[in-house]
Amino acid sequence: MSEPFADSLESIRVPHTLLEDALGYVTSIVVTSLGLYLIQSVGAVTGGTAG
Repeated sequence: MSEPFADSLESIRVPHTLLEDALGYVTSIVVTSLGLYLIQSVGAVTGGTAG
């Protein structure tokens, strides 16, 4: 069974270049590092009861 919405998305898909992939990785590492730094600097405790 074919889904029309999935077919339409597949037809407009544009592959990323290696540079775009690398920038995505660098951006995600920087944002994650900033978040971890902010959590650590205020002494917040994450996990445990949240999970």
